[in-house]
Amino acid sequence: MASLRNLNLPKIQRAGVITIGGMLLVIAAIGAYFIFRDQSLVQKHKKTPAAQALIVDTATSSFTDLDNKKVSLNNDIGKVIVVMSWASWCPQCGGDLETLGAIAKDYQGKKVSVLAINRAEDKYSAERFLATLHVPSELRIVLDPTDHYFAHSDGYAMPETIIYRPDGTEALHQRGDIQNDELRKAIDDVLK
Repeated sequence: MASLRNLNLPKIQRAGVITIGGMLLVIAAIGAYFIFRDQSLVQKHKKTPAAQALIVDTATSSFTDLDNKKVSLNNDIGKVIVVMSWASWCPQCGGDLETLGAIAKDYQGKKVSVLAINRAEDKYSAERFLATLHVPSELRIVLDPTDHYFAHSDGYAMPETIIYRPDGTEALHQRGDIQNDELRKAIDDVLK
C-alpha cells in the first residue's frame, strides 16, 4: 500500500486525508469502548438474579414492546430495576400497574428502570387491558411471549414485583399487591 507521501496529492489534500483518517480512528475507538463496556457490564452481572431473569437468548425467546419490536434489557443491568409481572387475567394487576406507572414517572431521570413485564399474553389482550387503565407512557411495557422472566425470577404469585439493586441482587421480592409507599421506600433505600 502506498504511503500518503508517495501519492501525488497537494499538501492540503494530504492533510485532509490524515485528519479524516484520524477522526475515523477516534470514532471507532469511542464506539468500541461503549460496545465493550456494555458487554463487560453484562458479563460482570451475568450470574445475578437480575441478569438471569432479564437477559434472554434471542434465539430461543425475546422480549418485545407493544409495537412488536424486540426489546433488549441488557442496558438496564447496573441500574436499580423495578419489575412487575402482570397479566390481563389478574384483577389486582390493574391497580399495581397504575401505581408502577406513577413511580416510573416520578423516578424518570434517576438511575431507576421501571418495567412491567406481561406474562405470555398476546399483544391484543395486553393492549385491551392497558386501555382500561391510566398508565403513563414513562412505564415501559414489555411483552414476554415465552414467560421467560417469570420462570427465571422465581415467580409464584400475581402480581409480583421485584426490585433489583445495581449489582443485580434482589432488594425486594413482593408477591401480591404492593403499596405505593412501600415500593417508594424500598427504591429510595436502594438508591442511598
